[in-house]
This record gives sequence, C-alpha cells and structure tokens, in this order.
Amino acid sequence: MKKKFMAILMAILILSTSCLREEEKYESRRQASGDQSNTDGVNTDQTNNQKNNQINNQVDQENKAQEENNPQNPTEQKQEDKNLKVNVDQLNLRENPSTEANLVGQLPLGTEVKILEENLTGEAEGWVKVEANGLEGYVSKEFLGE
Repeated sequence: MKKKFMAILMAILILSTSCLREEEKYESRRQASGDQSNTDGVNTDQTNNQKNNQINNQVDQENKAQEENNPQNPTEQKQEDKNLKVNVDQLNLRENPSTEANLVGQLPLGTEVKILEENLTGEAEGWVKVEANGLEGYVSKEFLGE
C-alpha cells in the first residue's frame, strides 16, 4: 500500500513540475517575441489595443470584400431568377395570398412563372408571389412545378 501511495505521489510531483516548466517555456517565448509587459500595465494595454485594432481592420476588410462579391440579399436574387411552370389546367392568379382575393387572371397549363416572393408565413403560407404574362399576383405553390 505504501509503495502505491508513494508511486502516486511521485507521479503527481512529476506532472506538476512539468506543468510549471511548460508555463516557464511559454513565458520565455512570450518575452522573446517582444510581448513584455510593464508592471503598470500601460505597455500591455497599448499593445493589446494595437492588436485588437489590427484584427478589427482585417475583419472589416474581409466583410467589405464579401459584400462586394455577394449581393446584399442573396435569397431574394435567387428567388427572382427562379422560374416554375403551372402544372394544372387553369391556375387562378390572385391579388392577395388567399382564395377569397380577387382574380388578376388565369394561367393555363405550362405557363412559365417567375417567382418574385416565396416562403410567406402566417395565412399566406403555401402561396408565392409570381409574375407571368405581364401580370403579378399570388398563386398556391402546390400548383407549380419544374
């Protein structure tokens, strides 16, 4: 029992000593790289502020580059480019997303429609705003296909 206890104590001692040595290595590396701190903390604060400003500038530049390369609202542009076809004999085109809304017109089978707005919520769920044959209105998405 004493031997096991002594072995455990030795292991703890060796591990804690190696941890302290790692901390000393880290400290000496930090000092060698010029990241020394003054006892009043002024140099460290100035260095940290400079590093933070550099990082913030890099992030800002990356964000600007992404904004220039990507449209502001990619989902809207994607929807504008999306075209589907009517897959029923006659599809009612309505003023609002409701079966009670006034008809704008009727679209025959195979008519290609341009999706202007989709993913509507609430009572309008399942409806899409489309443009077809020079008319704009709402149709039930279930009657559209590829």
